[in-house]
Amino acid sequence: MLDPNAAQFRDLSHCPADQLMITGEVNGKNSYGAYTGFKPFFYADSGVVDLDHGDFSAALKRCYGHDANDVAPDTLEAPTLPEASESTKVADQAHVDLPKGPNRFPYVAPDGVDIRNATDEANWKKYGTTDPDGGE
Repeated sequence: MLDPNAAQFRDLSHCPADQLMITGEVNGKNSYGAYTGFKPFFYADSGVVDLDHGDFSAALKRCYGHDANDVAPDTLEAPTLPEASESTKVADQAHVDLPKGPNRFPYVAPDGVDIRNATDEANWKKYGTTDPDGGE
């Protein structure tokens, strides 16, 4: 870790299978000074183990009493989320912080749509596209 003083931690807890170990996520800075994103880690008497350093599989097994390969595939179930309707998607887009002021055009909306003028913006907010009447 390049800047230990800037480290951010979250979801810290004792491991269920070994209460002397701590697990959590850490976010550190890269050589450009930008945070790289939270990554899992373990801490025990042997030091810190993360995805890049140490034997992560052994730490995982020590912490939870098994490793990822010990879990039968049929016991893992991915959550299913309801598909958002088109009107919900458009409504969600309308609540995004967009550029403001008379000189805001052109800009690219969060979903990648090019907004060239106020008419495009109004159509995008209402229909999710710059086509008049939603392209119908």
